Amino acid sequence: MIDKPAFDYIQCDDRFRQTIKHALLEQIPKKKTNYSAEEINAMMDAKAEDGEKLFKEFYCVKLEKDDLAVYLNSQGYKRETGDIFVNNFGSSFDLGILLRSLKTFFSQCKRK
Repeated sequence: MIDKPAFDYIQCDDRFRQTIKHALLEQIPKKKTNYSAEEINAMMDAKAEDGEKLFKEFYCVKLEKDDLAVYLNSQGYKRETGDIFVNNFGSSFDLGILLRSLKTFFSQCKRK
């Protein structure tokens, strides 16, 4: 995520500034085939004002719910009961509901 004021201070090749801004605004990864090799290189080189890279390589990986639960546990979330996970601050969420919500969200996204 990049905040609005920092949006004007992106360090990148000026030829690709608009492409980079549009890609950041979309916030959903797209296939590399949507961009030219030059655009991809410009995105991978683009940095925020503080020097942090704005884009990283994205890979689609199919995960099972149990695999995700193991990962959440390794990141400090504890399974309370069933699909309910709780973080160190006491906030909890239902993994099953989260996965259904994500599925609904991504099914509504246009495929390009």
